[in-house]
Amino acid sequence: MASLHSNSTQIKICGVTTAKTYQHCARIGVDWIGFVFFEKSPRHLGYDRAAELVDSAPHHAPKRVALTVNADDAMLADIMAAAQPEMIQLHGHETADRAQHIQQKFGVRVMPVIAVGSEADLAKAEAFRAFCDWILFDAAMPADATLPGGRGQRFDWQILDGFPADYPWMLAGGLNADNVASAINLLRPDAVDISSGVEIEKGIKDNQLISEFVRAVRG
Repeated sequence: MASLHSNSTQIKICGVTTAKTYQHCARIGVDWIGFVFFEKSPRHLGYDRAAELVDSAPHHAPKRVALTVNADDAMLADIMAAAQPEMIQLHGHETADRAQHIQQKFGVRVMPVIAVGSEADLAKAEAFRAFCDWILFDAAMPADATLPGGRGQRFDWQILDGFPADYPWMLAGGLNADNVASAINLLRPDAVDISSGVEIEKGIKDNQLISEFVRAVRG
C-alpha cells in the first residue's frame, strides 16, 4: 500500500486534552491533533473544555479532528460549535450513507475508521471510496472491548502491503517512536496517528514522547 499524495508523512496526535500539549504539537510541526468526544475514553473532552483549547490554539495550530463514536446530528452540532474541527473521525459503526450525510450537512471532511483484523476487513473501505476525504486503518479491538481504539494495539501491517489506495489514508494502532519508521518504510502512509504511544499514563500525554515520535517520523 503506498501514498499517492505526499512525499512527507503527516503526523496526527490523538487524544489531546491540554493547552500545553496542543501548543507543543504546534511548535514541533504536528499536522493534526485529535479531540476525543466519547465519554468512556480517558481522553474525553467536554464541550466547554474543547472550546477552551480552541481559544488557546497557537496561530499556526495543527488541524483539528473530532473523534466521535456513533454520534447523532445534535451531538455533532455541539462538537462543531465547540471544537471547530476540520474533520470528523468516525470511530463507531457509521455506514457510508451516514458518513456522507455528515459530510454534506456539516460541511466538514470525514474520516471513517476501518478496524483491521484480517485482509477481508479491507473491503469495508470500498464503501467510502467515492467520497471520503481520508480513511484511517486501525487495529480491530477484541469483542469485549469498551473502547473502539486508543489501546496501543498493533495489527499485522503486512495486510495493507500492496493494497491499492487512491485516497489519502492514516495508519494507527500500536505505533511508537521505535516502530513508526518501519511502518512508514513498509507502507508509505499519508499520515500516522498515535495516542497511547505518547502517554506516560492512560490519557496523559508527554511532550518528550511526542517529540521523539515526531523525530522518528521525520527521520
